[in-house]
Amino acid sequence: MVEPMYHAVLAIDPGTTTGWALVTVPHKGGDIHLDAHGASWWFKAANEIDAILHDYVISEVVAEKFTIAPRTIRGTRSGPEDALGMLGVVRLLAHRVGVPLVLQNPSTAKTAVPDRMIRDELGWLDRLKTPHERDAVRHAIVAHRRVRTWLPAQPDMKLLERH
Repeated sequence: MVEPMYHAVLAIDPGTTTGWALVTVPHKGGDIHLDAHGASWWFKAANEIDAILHDYVISEVVAEKFTIAPRTIRGTRSGPEDALGMLGVVRLLAHRVGVPLVLQNPSTAKTAVPDRMIRDELGWLDRLKTPHERDAVRHAIVAHRRVRTWLPAQPDMKLLERH
């Protein structure tokens, strides 16, 4: 198998409203690509995620780790069922195409990638229409940093085109 020329992370912010972001970073310089979307219902997001996993060579899928606690139960519209169900669906979809799923702590992502960075350093804030898309982007950047593919600030950004 030929190795891709980029590292692609598909990041998920699960819930009744699910956000996802696909961020690709080339291995040897070039444009960083961003595609993000906030789906109004988790089953629509599941269909979009399934299509992405089949249309691109994805290095890994990362998702916000969802822990049931009194605060998370109060903070979700329909309780924790949708977030947990979405995580199960994502786990299955990633497994079917042989892509690893990594769960990441939400507070780590929000601390490591604040809105200021998304707005000032990357210039992406106006492209991200929902908080769920922003959270997904945070998780994608944290994943890229973990495997050391993240490039310095002010990357050139291009929209991804599906093949």
